[in-house]
Order: sequence, then structure tokens, then C-alpha cells
Amino acid sequence: MFTSTQAQVVGVGAAISVMLNSFAVGLTSGAWKSIVSFLVSVAVAIFYIFDVDCTVVGDCSIWAWIKSAIILIGILISVILSIFVIGRTTADSRKNDKPKEKEATKTTDAANATA
Repeated sequence: MFTSTQAQVVGVGAAISVMLNSFAVGLTSGAWKSIVSFLVSVAVAIFYIFDVDCTVVGDCSIWAWIKSAIILIGILISVILSIFVIGRTTADSRKNDKPKEKEATKTTDAANATA
């Protein structure tokens, strides 16, 4: 299935990782979560192996479009999160810039008492 040596090396590493992760999840969370962890890990490992094999062997135009879409989604999420964080930080700093009336009154009262 995967012809390059690099993909086979990634496959062996991924197989070891999938087994260890599934075993650890099984010990801590039970059988069902272990099965789900195993299935998700295998799917991700297949994508990684396929990616390495395509990079080495070439002729993967469909995979290149899929990776491009995934990268663009990641960029869009990054931009949206940045806008959210900047907007929230700006709103918080505006709240802190306005002096509260009670604090201003206390400061004036304290100044009058010392005079």
C-alpha cells in the first residue's frame, strides 16, 4: 500500500504509538474509550503515512487540495481567534480606563481630610 521506506518507518512508529495510547486510555478510562481512541488514532496514522508517502513518491494532486483546504481552515480559525482576543482585550482595557465615580469621590474626600 505504502511504497516508500519513509512511510513504512512512520507506519511502524504510528503502530507503536496507537497501541500504547489505546492501552493507556483503556487502563484509565475503560474499554469503550479505548476502542474509540484506537479507531481515531488509526485513522490519523493512516493520514500521516499517506502524507509522507505522497511527499516522497509524488503525484498526489487530490491530497494536495485536501491539505490546502485543511491549512486554509486552520488559518481562518487563527484569524477569527485573533480578532476575538484583540476585541476582548480592547474592551477590557476600555473598562479599566474609565475611573469609577465612587473611587474618584473617595480620593477627593481623602484629599479634603488631609488639608
